[in-house]
Amino acid sequence: MSEPGVSAAAVPDMATMLQALAQQNPTLAWMAQLLDAQRQAAAAAVDNTEPDETAALRVALAESEQRVQKLGRVALRLRAELEAAQARLADLAAAFGACGLCWGEDPYCAGCRGRGRPGRFHPDHALQQRLFAPVAPQAAHTTTSTDPGTGPHRSGET
Repeated sequence: MSEPGVSAAAVPDMATMLQALAQQNPTLAWMAQLLDAQRQAAAAAVDNTEPDETAALRVALAESEQRVQKLGRVALRLRAELEAAQARLADLAAAFGACGLCWGEDPYCAGCRGRGRPGRFHPDHALQQRLFAPVAPQAAHTTTSTDPGTGPHRSGET
């Protein structure tokens, strides 16, 4: 607080006060120099490091936000792919008369309690036609063999 009747312009700055202290008491001149050096070093440190640190933090924040946005887009794409795959599997299960949730492999399944293996339910013939009719003519023209190693799709062949 300033004294009544004294203006702010009348109060000297720190450097002037330290210089006056050194002139009044030469024995304490070293202390005045030390305090002035510390004040100048602190001012320089604040002036030099704070903007650099702030800029670096802003850059890091912007990069992090870009990574979050990219991961969000990837997550949305993966979710859409998962939902599409689940829908295809549910259709295939219905065509085979199996549980569309677990195919009869989960004893805790809410839909079948592990009893929904293929053939357990009435197969959906319309789905069978849609899914398997395009490959049925091709399958009729291939030769059947009892030895799986002699058929047209042996491992290693393309």
